[in-house]
Amino acid sequence: MLEPATTLTDFLMAAISLVCAVRQRRAQPSFQGPILFFLAFAMAAALGGLWHGFLGASSGLAGRVVWWLSMCFGGLSSAGLALAGLELLGVRRGLRAGLPVFAVAFGAYVWMQPAFVAAIVASACGTLICLAGLLYRLRQQPATGPLLGIAALALSAAGAFVQQRGIALDPNYFDHNATYHLFLLVSLGMFHAGLRRISL
Repeated sequence: MLEPATTLTDFLMAAISLVCAVRQRRAQPSFQGPILFFLAFAMAAALGGLWHGFLGASSGLAGRVVWWLSMCFGGLSSAGLALAGLELLGVRRGLRAGLPVFAVAFGAYVWMQPAFVAAIVASACGTLICLAGLLYRLRQQPATGPLLGIAALALSAAGAFVQQRGIALDPNYFDHNATYHLFLLVSLGMFHAGLRRISL
């Protein structure tokens, strides 16, 4: 295994996100954004784990395709965040119609420009839209759900900062990517718990 800590935390994120997707679907089936977010995040993490663990940057076409798929699902998870934010703002009509267009455009872009910065930009946009929806809901109903969601997004952003700065628990055994995943593992649980407490 090329990067054990990053790989294992990727697979753990995939499993937790899949559980969150199933629980979200059962609790709030009409709340489509979070379901898309968790399902796409699970796929992105699983593919990321495959790439970090067994393929890596020098594995030719197979590695490039797996990385590209991981980026595509990462873009879809960001779209899920944006969709959740719009649903929280009360915008529901026509949202899913734009998803295929976004998916094709984002997929084409990251095939030509596979740098991770595209995922960061997409995630930042999705996060800001979701944050707007959570702040809107915070003014309308008991604070626990929206506050948990806001805290989860803040924790995820803090983790992204740590990752981009190259900060690691241990440079050799638990690098900046694995350290970032610890932030995301907690953030996923908080985000799911917060959404479940929001009345639609």
